Amino acid sequence: MLDLEHVDEIDRVLRAVARATSARGASTFALCQDQMPLPAGASP
Repeated sequence: MLDLEHVDEIDRVLRAVARATSARGASTFALCQDQMPLPAGASP
């Protein structure tokens, strides 16, 4: 089980990634989707 400190660190990193992703826009998402396709019917 993870320590709360690690959970906080992971949460901080995920939030930073989410900010960077939304800032870079849909073209970056499309590029990632080409490399890791979502299952059929999944929405981003």
